[in-house]
Amino acid sequence: MSVQTERAKTASGTAVRKSGGPPNGGPHAKRKGISGNLLPYVLLLPALAATLVFLGWPMVKNATLSLQNVNRRQLIRRLTEWTGFDNYEETLKSEEF
Repeated sequence: MSVQTERAKTASGTAVRKSGGPPNGGPHAKRKGISGNLLPYVLLLPALAATLVFLGWPMVKNATLSLQNVNRRQLIRRLTEWTGFDNYEETLKSEEF
């Protein structure tokens, strides 16, 4: 005998449920809460947040620092001079590069 959920008519014409599980639907019953289509995205949110915090923020910070003229004294005082792409231009024109 296989355990399947199906309805069969008895001799009296009433439907009888043939199932090996409990009458409330068992483990495959529809749960309340987040729908099945949205659940994978909700589960990915913590990983996405961690990626943004530990990779995204340092990348943005390094990009902004590369566009500034920074030395130790300026870093301590948090007063930096904005140079734009002059740092890159100087690097590309140097003979050492």
